[in-house]
Amino acid sequence: MKYSEKASRYLELCGLEKPDRYQAEKLSSLRRELSALGLDPQHTTGLTYRALVYDNRRLIEAFLDLSDNKKDTAGIGRQLHSFGIDISRKQELRLMLAKFKTCKKETDRKKTVKGVNLAKQAFESEWAQEDAEIAAEEKVGEANRLAFGT
Repeated sequence: MKYSEKASRYLELCGLEKPDRYQAEKLSSLRRELSALGLDPQHTTGLTYRALVYDNRRLIEAFLDLSDNKKDTAGIGRQLHSFGIDISRKQELRLMLAKFKTCKKETDRKKTVKGVNLAKQAFESEWAQEDAEIAAEEKVGEANRLAFGT
């Protein structure tokens, strides 16, 4: 399923007044997936267009590179136009592609695990050390019981 289809499905689910459990789960799943790509699903205006641009980002990058080098872009331009992408707004496409990357980095940054409290780390290491000492004493005691046959 293309991301433009997923974005339109997300918008359909957002429009529901009272979604049932399955629809709510699907809505949150789509929101997470779209935000992980950098499509920013919180701003629903133009979401399907952004998803369409994301689906065809390689072709758009090739189009922009060719147009920067003043080469023939008619074939790629027609193909993008048939998909529904406005090729006359090159700067807007560049900004959109750049925003995908920055939003994706921002979302990835939110996913990272925070550092553990140093006091908690020290406590857990002391606790593990005490457990190891107790286990070692139990092994010695067991070995002594077996040696003396009691």
